[in-house]
Amino acid sequence: QRIDAGEFGDIVAIKGTNRGKNPGGWFNDEELAGGGAVIDHTVHVIDIMRWVLDDEVAQVYAEVDQLFSGNGVDDAGLLTFTFH
Repeated sequence: QRIDAGEFGDIVAIKGTNRGKNPGGWFNDEELAGGGAVIDHTVHVIDIMRWVLDDEVAQVYAEVDQLFSGNGVDDAGLLTFTFH
């Protein structure tokens, strides 16, 4: 309600993260995971951003890699979203 009322002015940037932990097991199995950490965590963070901004994503830039687990599934990412 405070955002909608303009109490904070124009929102020009949001930083978000998901501090979940890698549960191991199926999460690190390329065939069972259906994606990696970026897909699993991004959906939750971007959903909050879309709700707060009442806007949709227009453009995405992503750097995705495997830095920690060494088993073929991405476990690190840095994403930038531009909204309309």
